[in-house]
Amino acid sequence: ESVRHVAAQALGRLCEVGGNDLTSREINYLIETIVSNTEPHVRSGCALALACIHNSLGGMAASFHLKTIATISCNQ
Repeated sequence: ESVRHVAAQALGRLCEVGGNDLTSREINYLIETIVSNTEPHVRSGCALALACIHNSLGGMAASFHLKTIATISCNQ
């Protein structure tokens, strides 16, 4: 596994135990980075982190952020 993947998984686990406030702030930061940055490697890293956060949260907690993540993924 790459360092990027391990870091994204760690961020997902951190959001899992950190609660809604941390998760919301992190998702907003990642989305803002995807929108504002044009570098492909930065955007792909943020997308991977969003996927790992969504995977780690699961269930109702993940569905709360799903619309935002799906919208930004389809538009970019």
